[in-house]
Amino acid sequence: MTTPLPLKNRQQAGHLLAQKLSCWRNDEHTVVLALPRGGVPVGFALAEALALPLDVLVVRQLGVPGHTELSMGAMSTDGHRLLSDNLLEQEKISQVDLEAVISEQSTEMAKREKQYRANRPPIELAGRHVILVDDGMTTGSSMQVATASVRAARAARITVAVPVVTEKAVAAIRLLVDELMYLLLPEKMSSIEQWYTEFDQLGDDDIMTLMSRAEHLSNKDKALSRLFSDFQGEQSGV
Repeated sequence: MTTPLPLKNRQQAGHLLAQKLSCWRNDEHTVVLALPRGGVPVGFALAEALALPLDVLVVRQLGVPGHTELSMGAMSTDGHRLLSDNLLEQEKISQVDLEAVISEQSTEMAKREKQYRANRPPIELAGRHVILVDDGMTTGSSMQVATASVRAARAARITVAVPVVTEKAVAAIRLLVDELMYLLLPEKMSSIEQWYTEFDQLGDDDIMTLMSRAEHLSNKDKALSRLFSDFQGEQSGV
């Protein structure tokens, strides 16, 4: 199937990625882990198409104090971080200022992760195949941190699936994971948004709604699986 340029929206991107990852459909050892906010609708569409459970991994960019739009690194909720030493030196960021930003973002990430899951426990990753999803990668820094976090959780296999990537991001991620799957690799990319016809701004309520829907679908799948298992047991006992 030819991928349209640009992609229609995040939902379509998730379905197209699911086609490329169809070998993992209904695999009991595979879980989809999405990076909020943009990665969640992509991850939801992918997880729904493949009948896989969906969870979130919150990763935040660390903004330079006074210039928060300028990223000096990224970190995940479990403390894994990637810092730009050159930028820290260039901007003369003190250790005190750095730790203050890290502390502030840690509190915010913990709050959001709890909010997105609605107090549901995180999915166990140890020994499982984790499909990490975002709506695009430009530098790959957030995904590098996410990969380190999943490795630390003792995942057996890691696949990164993103709709659109840069050469820089591919170089940063390819050797860190077992598989890297993408749809578009533009020669030039000034922003992820330019490669989508529809690129809605997402709020926390949108993420919570999708996560709630994913939980409902997962419970439904589990119920159907138990029903099928019980039926098979009855048949074999005949």
